[in-house]
Amino acid sequence: TTDPMLPETKDLTIDAIAFCVKHNVPVKILTKCTEWIEVFLGIIEEDIYMYNKKHLIAFGVTLTGHDELEKGAATNDDRIRAIRVLSDEGFKTFASIEPIIDLNSSMYVIERTLGWCDLYKIGLMSGQKVNKKFKTDLEQFIGRVCLLTNRHETKVYWKNSITKIMNIVSETSVGVDYDLFGNEA
Repeated sequence: TTDPMLPETKDLTIDAIAFCVKHNVPVKILTKCTEWIEVFLGIIEEDIYMYNKKHLIAFGVTLTGHDELEKGAATNDDRIRAIRVLSDEGFKTFASIEPIIDLNSSMYVIERTLGWCDLYKIGLMSGQKVNKKFKTDLEQFIGRVCLLTNRHETKVYWKNSITKIMNIVSETSVGVDYDLFGNEA
């Protein structure tokens, strides 16, 4: 309903994360905020129990490639840097590439996060018109994403907005029930 890492809610969210991991409950946080990361990493460094349970925490960011449409949110570049930092610190990471505003911008943010994202969730804009040219372009986009994610051993969850118009066969594609935490949780 709202971003859990807003300045007004981040402390409550961090407390909830701590509670969950202390009870071995995996946590996924999706955010467009980035200013909380240093504080959070400091807390993790001081709390050895949470530090040892990092494998139960996943952070994701929404990436559209269009800062001008997301007033008040961290820039896409800031969010990409955040994913890199969090991945380097040992957290599971994911990117929500939706809505796709245009295929080139979406490919750009995917290419910039390869190697740091464990999962991509990709979907079209609600009500997007799909003509023959767009369908051809989307097919090429999907092929490139599948190729890149296969090379980087990254998974992709294609939202229904895409799978209802395109048949996708790829080793990297996962279903809605995919467990980002695997057997570690």
